[in-house]
Parts: sequence; C-alpha cells; structure tokens
Amino acid sequence: MKCPNCDFEVSPDEVKCPNCGAKIGEEIIERLLPLLKRPSEEPASPLPFYYRLLAGIIKPNIVFSNVATSPDLFGPFIITLLNGFLLTFYFLFIMNNVFFADMFIMLVFRSMSNSLSMEIFFFNFLFAFLELILVSFLYWLPFKLLGRSSSFRSFVSMLGYAYILVVLGEIFTMVTAFGNMILIPTMHPLLQLLVLQLHLYSAWSLGRTVKVVCLLGVAFMLTPAIRKITKFSTSFSLISSYAIIFIAIILLAGI
Repeated sequence: MKCPNCDFEVSPDEVKCPNCGAKIGEEIIERLLPLLKRPSEEPASPLPFYYRLLAGIIKPNIVFSNVATSPDLFGPFIITLLNGFLLTFYFLFIMNNVFFADMFIMLVFRSMSNSLSMEIFFFNFLFAFLELILVSFLYWLPFKLLGRSSSFRSFVSMLGYAYILVVLGEIFTMVTAFGNMILIPTMHPLLQLLVLQLHLYSAWSLGRTVKVVCLLGVAFMLTPAIRKITKFSTSFSLISSYAIIFIAIILLAGI
C-alpha cells in the first residue's frame, strides 16, 4: 500500500509512514481484534480504580494504556486480597462438602478445617502476592534488558488489574463446584484418607485448569499496556505477552 500523504510505499502493518510520519491506519491484528485497537483519545488523567476494575475486560485498550502511564498499587492490592479470600473460601467450601458416615469423625474433620481458616487465608494471600510479584518480574525483565521497560511498579500495577480475570475464574470455579458433595463410608482410615485426597485433587485440578485459561486472557489484556510502555507494535506486544505468560504458567505449575 502507499501513504496517502506522500505516496511512499509502506507495509500493511505500518501505523505511521516511515517517510513523512503521517498516520496511515491500523495494524492487521488491530482490525482482527478490535479490543486491541489503539484508542483515538486517551484519558488525560488516571482513571479511578473502580473503573479500571470494572472496565478492564471490555476496554483493555483504554484501561491498560492508562494503567501503564498512571500506575497505582491500591487496585492490585484489593484484587490480591480478594484472590486470597476466594482461594480460601473455595478450599473451605470443598472441605465442608465432605461427609463421613461416622458422625464423630465428620464433626472432628469440620472443626479442624474451620479452625485452620485464618491460617489458610494468610497462606493463600501470601501465595497470591508472591505470584503477582513473580509474574510481574517475568514481564518487566525482558523489556528492561531490551531497554524498553518502565518502572517495575508499572508492571505490578498493570498485572494486578489484569488478575481481575483470575478472580472471575475462581468465582466460576466455585459456582461450577456447587452441589459437588462426597460421602465417605465407614472404612479403614487410610482408605478414607485416599478417597479424601482424590476428591481434593479433582477439585484442585478444576481450579488449576480454569486459572490457566484465565491467565491466557490476562496475556491478551496486558497487550495494550506493553505496547504503551515499550512502543512496540501491537503484534509484537501480543506475541511477547503470550510467550511470557506461558513461561509463567510453567513456573507456577512447578510451584
């Protein structure tokens, strides 16, 4: 194609003419994926955190471009706190759906699971916080090495807001598991423990599968923020975001 301003031949993916600098149009990937289209007008001031939480999924091109230039840590903290709470609630929900034929064993089991709720919440919140820092570092490091990175705080902020998709995935997991009860008959304690472990493993596997799908969505949502910070093309930002999230998924699976 040719630039309408200076008639210079340019590739279809060029956004600006390399000869005269005139705006030509959108990249092919932006035409195929309108959610990644560069916003015609961006907010001059930081968007409120509640708007970032609610509109990040349906307007990632606007919201995450704004987060990249005006990062904050309040929203990511709220999402991380909610993440830890939902993980704890899901665990206790699964545990409370386990019924023993022996009423005494069931009462002891319920009492132990409820007494550990605060410890489980602290552990889940700590894990969610460390996960946020780890994945943010994986996003920050390669662009830092390329000399195209912003502050680490910016990556923590944009990833924290993108994790709202993970929170929604956890809610979906709980709704899916609703009514999934298991009755453990009277048998040898080791066999009861085995049945319980199989039940917990199946519930945990469901949560992990949903989370992997949500993390792939996170990579998509982060593309406008990466594009804004690094000044790379939309296509390169999208590919690099998915490459990094795949590495993160492998590391989290190992943990």
